[in-house]
Amino acid sequence: MSARPRQPAPAPGNRQTAGGALPLALRYTHVSLPVTLLLTLLATTIAWHAAENALEASTRAHFEFRVTEITDAIRGRITDYAQVLRGGVALHAASESVEWYEWRAYVDTLRLENTYPGIQGIGIVHRVAHAHAGAFVTAMRRHSTAFGITPPGERPEYFAVRYIEPMNERNLRALGYDMYTEPVRRAAMERARDSGEAAVSGKVTLVQEGPTGTQPGFLVYLPLYANGAETGTQAQRQRALTGYVYAAFRMADLMRGLLGGVPDLRVEIFDGHEVSDEGRLYDSARDTARDEASFVTVSRVVVADHVWTVRTSALPALMASVDRTRPRVVLASGIAISLLVTALVWTLATTRARALRLAARMTRDLHQSREQLTMALEGSKLALFDWHVTEGTVALSESWNVMRGGPAQPTLTTIDRLEGTVHPEDAPRLRHHLAQVLRGAVPYYEIEHRVRTYDGRWKWIVSRAKVTERDENGRAVRLTGTNADITEKKVVEEMKDEFVATVSHELRTPLTSIIGGLALIKEDSATLPEETRVLLDLAYENAERLAALVNDILDIEKLEAGRIALEPKALELPALLRHALRVNAPYAERYGTRFELAEPVPPVRIWADEARVLQVLTNLLSNAARFSPADAPVTVRASEREGRTRVEIADRGPGVPDEFRSRIFTRFAQAHTGGNAPHGGTGLGLAISKAIVEASGGAIGFESAPGAGATFWFELPLAR
Repeated sequence: MSARPRQPAPAPGNRQTAGGALPLALRYTHVSLPVTLLLTLLATTIAWHAAENALEASTRAHFEFRVTEITDAIRGRITDYAQVLRGGVALHAASESVEWYEWRAYVDTLRLENTYPGIQGIGIVHRVAHAHAGAFVTAMRRHSTAFGITPPGERPEYFAVRYIEPMNERNLRALGYDMYTEPVRRAAMERARDSGEAAVSGKVTLVQEGPTGTQPGFLVYLPLYANGAETGTQAQRQRALTGYVYAAFRMADLMRGLLGGVPDLRVEIFDGHEVSDEGRLYDSARDTARDEASFVTVSRVVVADHVWTVRTSALPALMASVDRTRPRVVLASGIAISLLVTALVWTLATTRARALRLAARMTRDLHQSREQLTMALEGSKLALFDWHVTEGTVALSESWNVMRGGPAQPTLTTIDRLEGTVHPEDAPRLRHHLAQVLRGAVPYYEIEHRVRTYDGRWKWIVSRAKVTERDENGRAVRLTGTNADITEKKVVEEMKDEFVATVSHELRTPLTSIIGGLALIKEDSATLPEETRVLLDLAYENAERLAALVNDILDIEKLEAGRIALEPKALELPALLRHALRVNAPYAERYGTRFELAEPVPPVRIWADEARVLQVLTNLLSNAARFSPADAPVTVRASEREGRTRVEIADRGPGVPDEFRSRIFTRFAQAHTGGNAPHGGTGLGLAISKAIVEASGGAIGFESAPGAGATFWFELPLAR
């Protein structure tokens, strides 16, 4: 190193000390600090607005997806119901005359309340000329003494309701009603007659409605033509018309079964192309005051040949569910960085030596981290990360940047910024697993979650990590792990789930018609040869089994997606259990066993959805019956513990195999253990039961020893 030349001593009165450069640095700092602070705050403001805009766009996209999902569901449901009517048309085409008991048998096979919620009734409208009206009424009174054509009055012809099922008190009001006398119904009937296709009426008040609780309604018609008549032209169809198969709907009941609860959206449906109070068919939040919603969209839905207008508004619950953490973090981080940069400028201007030492240390640490990462990356395609917990910095390998759509270069960031790339729905779960690892509750974590790429898309990764260094007090100092891209795996899983749900939905409608037709044939099968009857019974049993599989698949898809809204209420446990055993007793008899209820049953009430709890009990009881030896009863016990009720179903079968225990509650899981009969089933009952119990705030499990039977149990909260 060369010596520095000696400077001459300053003359008296013009003395310059070694610290004379400091005032210059201070003058420079006084100028640069405001500029630095202004520029960094400006950058922070821009970043904050960008984050707000991105959040707004993401929320709107989610809202529009929900709207599309709702309109598609409405359109698909009406199409399904039109197919049900086609089954009725096929029934008429297959016989000279459909009697009332045949119509009742057909409708009973549809299981309207469970399979097609929202249908008030399915009926037949008969075309009667004035000259034959008296004979028609006389014939109908053999089945219903109070039958009469309403409203009274002479007309050239009548279109009276001949049959309607289910025949309850409400539907009885519609029997004999001449639908042609009401203009809205008549317009739909004429469209169906002339086109030969399903026609949806405008908004009406059903004649089934009583003096209170009236809902807007509508009807769907399919024409019936004389067997063998020509129907190629409109004129031929008008001459051949003999009546209609129709379905009546109460709009609020239909939408409740279709949508369930939508607390974050207001869905309004209007008859026709316009939004008006006169045309309002449905309002999911009619008791809610209309505020200025953040998002409102109006769309048109064509149902059969009719147009409905759907107005969807975002309710405060939707906006409250939006995670606004990111813009706030951006703003707070930006302000903090602005202050930090300003302080750094001051530090650089006044303590250059300290800054140089700090830079050297950071360079050395960074170099060391890069060497560690380079060694770990050799021979691996995983993206490694090294989190210095006490400092809050995270070093990531080149593969991480590539995963996010950037160039192959290492990344050094903070844990807060890294968490900012995680999907808001996955972040709480990730933080929970991190916290457990850091405090030593578990040795490592493995979790699948989404991260945002540089172009704004979401990519699935699986993250695995463990603490590799702790201080003398046991606190985590360093955590090291890997990230792997599993997006393709997730896409395949989603495609599989979507495929299963779509195929199940498409199978449901034709299966309904097949089962209904087979049931009618079975009723008149006494004259068929024995071999034909055996094949007919086999076809009917397999069709019902396939229908059960389709229903189970749709149930598990809706439960896991959270689209089934439970309606819990206080239920008397003793009455519930006795009812479940009574309705399932015939199933036990098929396998030569029986159900026994162990007394006493605690006289408590549980808080749950009655239909869903019965579904769980049916699944567990049917499993126990299938795996029990003949003449060995299945025992049901109930007990109360710590604010919860526990129900146990114990069989005396071969027990649960060891290799099957880990996947017993997964989809399509079936054990091969032997037993008193072929086990059958869809392999979805236990998965559905688990989803229902956990959605109800309970727990489910089993206890089993090989060869000593199995006891399945579930716990539910008590009603307060």
